[in-house]
Amino acid sequence: MGTRATYCFSNEGYKTTVYVHWDGYPSGAAKYFNHVLNFKGAGCFATKFIKAIYAAELTESHDYHGDTEFMYDLDLVTNILTALKINRFWGEDREPEKQVVFQGKLLDFIKQNNIHPLTMKHHDCRENNAGLIGSNP
Repeated sequence: MGTRATYCFSNEGYKTTVYVHWDGYPSGAAKYFNHVLNFKGAGCFATKFIKAIYAAELTESHDYHGDTEFMYDLDLVTNILTALKINRFWGEDREPEKQVVFQGKLLDFIKQNNIHPLTMKHHDCRENNAGLIGSNP
């Protein structure tokens, strides 16, 4: 059974949301982010995410999928990642509860989940945005 998650990447008003059916828990997402940061293909961060993560697919929004267990919002300008765990109440007439499980720099999220960051490169659509990943350890 998969741990479904959505990933929203925002950059100065533009948003792209991606759905992945597998490994959406924080340590799985940290592996995905680390893989994307080291992906050598062309494109901005959202494009690289879709190319680098085999099961990734574009989606309308976080709320489009009613069964996701985690939502990740990455602001590519500020480098702030917010990770939410979604608690659903199946069979009850209640809205899902969203619990913040992480908020901070992307590189800190990767390290916090015991992923050894590989050689980091910035992959924002704009040039000179080294702030996206911070400095190498």
